[in-house]
Amino acid sequence: MADRNAGSSADAAGRPLVRVRGRLSRATVRKSTGSEHESWVLASPSHGELVLKRLGANPFELGDPPATLGAEVEAEGYLLNQEMRYTTLREV
Repeated sequence: MADRNAGSSADAAGRPLVRVRGRLSRATVRKSTGSEHESWVLASPSHGELVLKRLGANPFELGDPPATLGAEVEAEGYLLNQEMRYTTLREV
């Protein structure tokens, strides 16, 4: 059974806080679905490609880049399937 709250800020708060490093890029995510949109993506050797969303932000808005495109970054936040709801993100 699918979790109705998956991806919400309330759902993220009950998950462990993690740090993930990788390279920042921009990509079209959830292709060929009603949820297809542009997003910031973290390509991580340990977690694969993670869709990045600031915790509490609109998940369908791209927003300003959280760091320099192509830079290696470290994000801290909550993993929700292949999405990371981050609280902080910095270039390393």
